[in-house]
Amino acid sequence: MSLLGLTLNFGPFGFVDSYDGGFVANCSDGEGRYALAKQPDVVVWNIGQLATALKPLLTSSQQVHMSHILKTLDTYCKNKILETFLMKVGLKEERWGDEQLIEKLLDMMQQTGADFTSTFRQLAELEPSEMVSEVKLAEKWSLKRLSSHSSWGCWLDQYRERLDKEAVDANSAGLFEDERRRRMLSVNPVYIPRNWLLHEAIIDAEKDDFRKVKLILSYNVVSRIEKEQEVKVEDEVVVDSLPQAGAQDCAGNIRSVGR
Repeated sequence: MSLLGLTLNFGPFGFVDSYDGGFVANCSDGEGRYALAKQPDVVVWNIGQLATALKPLLTSSQQVHMSHILKTLDTYCKNKILETFLMKVGLKEERWGDEQLIEKLLDMMQQTGADFTSTFRQLAELEPSEMVSEVKLAEKWSLKRLSSHSSWGCWLDQYRERLDKEAVDANSAGLFEDERRRRMLSVNPVYIPRNWLLHEAIIDAEKDDFRKVKLILSYNVVSRIEKEQEVKVEDEVVVDSLPQAGAQDCAGNIRSVGR
């Protein structure tokens, strides 16, 4: 991690398809120290190590000030992560129970194998009233998988109730719904560089065929555009599609992704 707070990862990495808080991209991390769900803890630990290295260079008063900052980091990181997830589900203000709402959603995603990116995007594409429709859910492959969880109905009731509370404050349910969808579409991308897409592109590039590399780069640039479209390579939909079974991550691990 740099002084700017940017992660500089020169080792193995991977993108998460089906959500898994225990996902580890680096196959040498047998203990899961750098698992997805543990990333905030590692950030705090890294900053703590930086503080230890800087300590001899600081005055006594600066050291005291730094120790006070370190004590706030854990709470700060948790608040920022919650704020990010609230944006992804279209909520603007943090309220009591929001942390449990997000935790339950992630738990259901992990248990059903719902796709991390597509779940949030597809939530944005449906109105709250449509989220109970089996017909509408059938059109959204990741939400369909998520809705198979026994707690889906209960979670959906809580989510819709939470949306209603903000809609009341907005004085207009219609305006709030438009704002919710706009906010969600702006932070939940249509397209992401799937591991299996990158793997295929790399294999082709090693054979001096850079067509897929150029395709991925071109659509990654417009990944946050709100309109949807299909992109085809060799007559197969390869962007925003269901991850392939047995997709390979960038560390060379074969991940079983059920259809």
